[in-house]
Amino acid sequence: MALDVMPERLVAREPSLQPFGYAKLAKTVLVIDPMMKTIIAILPRQSPTSGKDVPPADWAATRGRELTGQAPEQPAAKGDAPEPAGDAGDRSNGNEKNANEK
Repeated sequence: MALDVMPERLVAREPSLQPFGYAKLAKTVLVIDPMMKTIIAILPRQSPTSGKDVPPADWAATRGRELTGQAPEQPAAKGDAPEPAGDAGDRSNGNEKNANEK
């Protein structure tokens, strides 16, 4: 976790925040006293993130296209639902006879 200093605009508006730092998490912002190494406040973020980095390929297909004036690519529609993992019981796998034998 990276500790940053408070933004100058915020300190100008609220000088009491000057000695503190902050750290951004996926859904919250922590206000931290770096000298005492304690959390002073936990604030919700205005725009929470998933906490995962957007892969460059996905970014280029969506936000990158928007920045260049192009419409974002629409995700491909999937016609079939994904198959369940393992044996769903609806297809023969050749081991049905052995299931009841011990």
